[in-house]
Amino acid sequence: MKSKLFLKIAAGLFVFASVARGDTFFVTNFGVNSITEYDASGGNGTPFTSASINGPNGVVLDSAGNLYVSTNGNTIEKFAPDGTDLGVFASTGINNATGLAFDRSGNLYAANFGGNTVEQFAPDGTDLGVFAVVIRPTGLAFDGAGNLCVANFGNTIARFSPNGTPLASFTSLTLNNPEGLAFDSLGNLYVANNGSDSIQFFSPAGADLGPFTASGLSGPIGLAFDTAGNLYVVNGLTATIEQVTPGGTESQFATTGFSPAFIAVQKTPTLINISTRLNVLTGDNILDGGFIVVGSGSKTILIRGLGPSLAAAGITGVLADPIIELHSGSTNAIIAENDNWKTNQQTAIQATGIPPTDDAESALIATLTAGAYTVIERGKLDATGVGLIEVYDLGAGAGPELGNISTRGFVNTGENVMIAGFIVASGSGGSGQVIVRALGPSLAGFGVANPLADPTLELHDVNGTLIAANDNWKTDQESLIVGTGIPPTFDAEAAIVATLAPGAYTAIESGKDNTTGVGLVEVYNLH
Repeated sequence: MKSKLFLKIAAGLFVFASVARGDTFFVTNFGVNSITEYDASGGNGTPFTSASINGPNGVVLDSAGNLYVSTNGNTIEKFAPDGTDLGVFASTGINNATGLAFDRSGNLYAANFGGNTVEQFAPDGTDLGVFAVVIRPTGLAFDGAGNLCVANFGNTIARFSPNGTPLASFTSLTLNNPEGLAFDSLGNLYVANNGSDSIQFFSPAGADLGPFTASGLSGPIGLAFDTAGNLYVVNGLTATIEQVTPGGTESQFATTGFSPAFIAVQKTPTLINISTRLNVLTGDNILDGGFIVVGSGSKTILIRGLGPSLAAAGITGVLADPIIELHSGSTNAIIAENDNWKTNQQTAIQATGIPPTDDAESALIATLTAGAYTVIERGKLDATGVGLIEVYDLGAGAGPELGNISTRGFVNTGENVMIAGFIVASGSGGSGQVIVRALGPSLAGFGVANPLADPTLELHDVNGTLIAANDNWKTDQESLIVGTGIPPTFDAEAAIVATLAPGAYTAIESGKDNTTGVGLVEVYNLH
């Protein structure tokens, strides 16, 4: 039987499955000079831009959501997120370019099929020259170490270090006219074998794992993964896009224009690096932070429980010796716990680059699969004081996501209100929409004593600027909040729906007229 404490925490988590999510897909149609855009439902799609494009081929997104397309006119064209044609990004050094890819520094790479090279361009379009010599290169993809993998019609996967030094081929297996490449969240490489109508996949070390799928494919070219880990394959000969789940189940996702080529996915912005600061008391009024991991595969996180180091930021009455516990949402079992961070995993925690600065503070690293989790911070020997819980995504942009966060604790006044921080991140640009809820009265239904009677809510950006504020949720955005499917259940509770660019944000819950009580702050990633 789950404890009373866990049920209170879960009150902020149980409705998450009702929130819709979706990525956006872009496919080049070489034969009809167009780019088609699809939402998560697939279907026939819509034109991405009204601009005339000469034989679009490779396609990739930058971190701001701009789209880049290699063309039959030996150019790379750039388009704004809304489809506005921003003109020629690059035209020198290009010879029948196919696949495109960005490195971590924002440099763009183009596979020159006609010139037997991979060309490199600076973020402003300056031609940086030949990065690598490859026989008839097609698809490009960077691995987790920043090495560039290049498919080529020599039926191999060439590989180069970040500075262009040739490395051993990714695999010794002879392929059949490989084209698109894509890495999954675990570092496995997937290759579109255009000549044999199949997808071959390999371990991060290059070991052949066999055909991933072969049914329903006809001239596969472009490959891409969505946020949930599904693989999308562009069929060049049948003008269709196939979706393959992580388990290998295949279905048709969409139809395309004549002679489609490559595909890019604008992934849903995600929540990363969450934190909550609160006055940590005893009993049921310790600091409880809940989060959900969404998606296939595994996610490695770092959790920190801080106290003494907060004094350097001018915070008084800090928690002198914090202890943290990580609980499973399904069983409430303790997965991991820590008192002083150097007693366990010291080397691994230091390697993250963000260990706690005080030996009395706590930290742990955990690798988690999809599900709900709870982090608890309390004082050693029932000590009290201001504490901070932080959850860092150590693999942001890959694998599962932190889909929802919630924090429950005693909301006091002044500096001891509830302060929840989160970061919106996107590997391919674009804004994300969230709903932030500040609950109080509804917690009584879950056995919480002394709930905050009338919570108020503020949302601030990284500079502290107030973005939005709310007292009673029906007074602002009522129809929008109802449309999310998760409005608060009490009129006195607060909520804000906001569309946010990638960046850091803070949600503050306090009691109206300086009232106090137990409150709950939640942030849900809508899409």
